[in-house]
Amino acid sequence: VFLCPTDVADNYVGTPMVERVIAVDPLPLPRVKDVQCPPAPDGGGCTCGPERCQGNYGWDGMHPDLVIGPDDLMPNDPGRLYAICRERGITDLLYVGFHTQVCLL
Repeated sequence: VFLCPTDVADNYVGTPMVERVIAVDPLPLPRVKDVQCPPAPDGGGCTCGPERCQGNYGWDGMHPDLVIGPDDLMPNDPGRLYAICRERGITDLLYVGFHTQVCLL
């Protein structure tokens, strides 16, 4: 499992899931298709819309109930993610987004 929490990745520096990624030399990325994703709906400052968020795990860390496995990795660099995939023979990725403040589109 690759966990990629972008904004809070620095909170996990020094953990095995980050250190194993840092040990991998990044590779240059291949040319990819230009994919356009629709923007998140404007909620007037909160992407939840008019309903206020009950909790905020997005700026300080991942949700405390998320179980991180001993073999999970946390790449915060596309070149390293690509290098890990090449090294392990991973050719397909399934992107899943779970965000406590944004409805999945």
